[in-house]
Amino acid sequence: MNYSTIGELVDLLQKLKDANISFKLDHYLGDSISIIIAVPGERWEVDINRDGEVQIEIFRSQGELFDASMLDELFKNFAD
Repeated sequence: MNYSTIGELVDLLQKLKDANISFKLDHYLGDSISIIIAVPGERWEVDINRDGEVQIEIFRSQGELFDASMLDELFKNFAD
């Protein structure tokens, strides 16, 4: 899949809005626009680069829930 115009990007954003799918735009890769999409149990990262190439990464929950003590573990493992 390739997006060659800004109109195609706008159409995709409108399609997400029409479907009531939560998303936000970001720009953390040098030559890409990222759409971070949240649906129940999943997060999708859609990156559209300067040339219109689309890459999608899907993160799925295993359904396991944790209590607040997990925050300490997460900070321990991922803080700089």
